[in-house]
Amino acid sequence: MAGAAVQVSGIILKREPSGEKFERLYLLAVERGPVALLMRRPGAKSSSTLPDIFDQVDFLVDDRPGSDFSFVREARILRQRTALGASYPALARASEFALILHRNLPRDIGAEAIYELFVTALEAWERGLQPDIVFFKSLYLLVRGEGYPIRQAWLNQLPGSSQKEARTLLNLPIRDQTMDPKQVNAWVARLKHYIAHHTDIVV
Repeated sequence: MAGAAVQVSGIILKREPSGEKFERLYLLAVERGPVALLMRRPGAKSSSTLPDIFDQVDFLVDDRPGSDFSFVREARILRQRTALGASYPALARASEFALILHRNLPRDIGAEAIYELFVTALEAWERGLQPDIVFFKSLYLLVRGEGYPIRQAWLNQLPGSSQKEARTLLNLPIRDQTMDPKQVNAWVARLKHYIAHHTDIVV
């Protein structure tokens, strides 16, 4: 029995096959956080397009309370982020951040701040800005937004020269950053280590 028809808008975090005829879509919606959906693949003669990861979409879905997945009745793609495909490093970092959101955000809870954070990060990756620095900033802001005292417990506890480097990465506009990419990646690793050992966020 079909559920009530509900409009859901957001950005695709993940897409994977489900049997021969369906795709599982995991959507980050402003009002509801992550939403798990099933969508039938368009037939060979269909003019419709299957949404891809990072697409901004508007869906009409069957909302079934208690069900793990809602079925997509109608789909409209509002924006495709094709520019991400031009840079493998940007695409890789965007995909990694999307997977972190997919793994960690609770369902059925509004996620307006995280949605805006994700949009800002995607736009920076699309513009070709330094992808590792965008990832570092976004991951830090995600942890802070989830209520962890990362500034007091991690950033402020770094020794002088290290703290200055970290603050430069976080506060200086990305276009003005000159830190060596290997050094940036080392900071990403340090941040991930802290998150893995001092929070419940899976990175």
